[in-house]
Amino acid sequence: MLSCPKHAYSMNQQNVFQIFGHITVFFSTLDFVVTRCIIELVSDSYKAVKQPLKDSTTLGVKLKLLDALGEQDVISSVVLQQIKLVLPEAFKVANERNRFMHDQWVFAPQTLENGIINRMSLTDLKNWNTVPTAEVPYTYSDLEDLLRRIGALQHTFGEAVNTLQLLSVKH
Repeated sequence: MLSCPKHAYSMNQQNVFQIFGHITVFFSTLDFVVTRCIIELVSDSYKAVKQPLKDSTTLGVKLKLLDALGEQDVISSVVLQQIKLVLPEAFKVANERNRFMHDQWVFAPQTLENGIINRMSLTDLKNWNTVPTAEVPYTYSDLEDLLRRIGALQHTFGEAVNTLQLLSVKH
């Protein structure tokens, strides 16, 4: 798995773009590892009656699939229980991925000088006449924290894949 970079310098546009790149790669890796986990975890009887995942299946949908699995659907109820323990955090990260990818980031020099960037989010799309936005401030530490959270989930799901592969070899 990838490791979280440690930076001890103030926020500027270059290092913000750098950590955005790391976060993007971490999100992609998490999605990949969750997919591998599902493939390894579900039993042959489950695969016989359910549609396979598509390459366009979102992380959120994959997590919902994991959440809906029962012991009868998997090759290891122990691994399923371990995964279900981290699903609340995984759902939060999946939602943050959507916001991270689809919201607008503002790199204003006056806020960067203060160590802050703003994420602009469309908050109410129900009224066609107005589209109010909310600005959410982020510090470099906030971005590093998100990176660590994604990395921790990668690790957990990666360990589950390793365990499941070992179980498959034994059978």
